[in-house]
Amino acid sequence: METGIITSVYTEKGGVVCDVQGIRVNTNYTKLPVLPNHSATMAVPEQGEKVAMDTLNDGTRFITDIISNGDHYPSNPSEGDYVFQFDGDTYLSFLKNGDDNYDVELSSSGHTDVDNGIPVPFSSVTVDFPSGNNIFHIISLESDEKLVIDRAEIVLDDGSTTTDLTLKVRDMDNSTNLLQTSSVKTGNPIVESNSAVQVAISVDNSATETSYTGSVNVSMRITKV
Repeated sequence: METGIITSVYTEKGGVVCDVQGIRVNTNYTKLPVLPNHSATMAVPEQGEKVAMDTLNDGTRFITDIISNGDHYPSNPSEGDYVFQFDGDTYLSFLKNGDDNYDVELSSSGHTDVDNGIPVPFSSVTVDFPSGNNIFHIISLESDEKLVIDRAEIVLDDGSTTTDLTLKVRDMDNSTNLLQTSSVKTGNPIVESNSAVQVAISVDNSATETSYTGSVNVSMRITKV
């Protein structure tokens, strides 16, 4: 195996080729193809990254692996995990949880665009609902995007239901409620918005209890207008 430093990157006919400065032999190689690990994936290296190269018996040389990705490496990976890490805040992690389960984590340093036409779990977290109005999350959109919500519900930890709690989806630009419900609401869709929205929980002022523990589940998708 030989190593080198990427000096130029090109995309040709659906593939990636690179110019590489060899380290050990100090030779310049031009237009070396990057070997994908699957036909449906493409990893495009950056200039300055270190790569590994191999050579076939006929002299054909190609890039087999990207050895370095700057200073950004997955933190504390465990056996069975699979992680894509691009910078300190951008990663997609499949983390093994038990014998048969995986947790999926997605984070980005820029804008995250979900556009697959399938409801995606937006958030399912345990929160405390004290008396009053509580902002749960704010969803911002780009000018060419639309938010679609297909399901919204409040789930209390003890399995009970209550009309003391109301889930609201509010259009922040026009100051209007797009959804206001105390029960499970489903549809295709129940909310469509081209404006930033606020997902909030409100508690009836006449409620006898002052605290509820549960989760808010919202299935949403962001599509191009």
